Amino acid sequence: MRRTINTIPKQEYDDLMKYATLRMHRKIQRLADEEISKMREADNKGDYEKAEVHDFNSRALSRMADIYYEIIKRED
Repeated sequence: MRRTINTIPKQEYDDLMKYATLRMHRKIQRLADEEISKMREADNKGDYEKAEVHDFNSRALSRMADIYYEIIKRED
């Protein structure tokens, strides 16, 4: 049975949250990398509007990943 959040000791909770944040940082960065790949593919096909959309998606995802990374750094 899963524990309720309020029963987890603070240090363990902080550690679990840190590792979850790190996993989310990696996942978001992978999504950003996928968008770069899609951007290049669209660019190679000459679909510059679609390439631009993927470029901005990648930039937005990278910013989100950076926010997670800053959270991790603050906790150390």
